[in-house]
Amino acid sequence: MKLVQQAWSVPVVVTILMHGVCAASGEWKEDVKVDRSTGERTAVMTNAALNSVQQFSRKVSATLLLRCTETAGRTKQPTAAIIFSERVGMGAVRTKYRIDNDQIQRNKMASVQDDGFALGLGWTEFMSRLPSSSILRIEFSLPWAGAALIEFDTTGANEAFRRIPCTNRKQKDRLAAVSPISDC
Repeated sequence: MKLVQQAWSVPVVVTILMHGVCAASGEWKEDVKVDRSTGERTAVMTNAALNSVQQFSRKVSATLLLRCTETAGRTKQPTAAIIFSERVGMGAVRTKYRIDNDQIQRNKMASVQDDGFALGLGWTEFMSRLPSSSILRIEFSLPWAGAALIEFDTTGANEAFRRIPCTNRKQKDRLAAVSPISDC
């Protein structure tokens, strides 16, 4: 098992990336995150980038992650982030992105989170458009990797969003019964 610590809006969360999980559609895979303080298991959906970025003459892989998070107002909503295989920066970075052949969205600020291993993508228009998308191209300038363009095949994102329902009791019950490694 590969452990990746998350530090978005929920403190001390660990994502367990399970081997042998089933893809929802396209290249989306269902994984399970476990909150280390409560033991609560929650579904997350991941999608590996079609390319990698270069940093210090090494390839750095990226994964798009969808999950449900609780806001300060105690409501749950889907959120997205790009998780990197190594630390890529700190603070906030200016980004631009394009979904399918839509207009390029420029000058979007994204926070570098999880001690530099994640880039939070919480823009409202992004989250509303992503479920019906097929290609996501996102470009940003990172302090150690420089200018980076990452592309994701997001075909099937609508199904991926359905698999991370934010208020579905059946989903919680199903996750409680799932072992860390499952057969499809």
